[in-house]
Amino acid sequence: FNFDVLRNKHPKIQIVNRLDTYESFLLMLKAKVLIVSRSAFSQSAGMLSHNNVFEMFGSQNGFKNAAGFIDENGQISFYK
Repeated sequence: FNFDVLRNKHPKIQIVNRLDTYESFLLMLKAKVLIVSRSAFSQSAGMLSHNNVFEMFGSQNGFKNAAGFIDENGQISFYK
């Protein structure tokens, strides 16, 4: 996924990639909106989070708090 596409379409989105594992996981759990990838690490945070979760590529993994998905073009779609 080209994160520059997402940044250009949605300039207020923050992509953080400089934390250690523990800090990263805590940040994901606290995020008001969490965009999860296909990795088990982010999927775990999505399962434990009580906030809005968006999935990459519309994988629809059944998060209780799934709000929508982001396609490969950076387009955000909301679940109904």
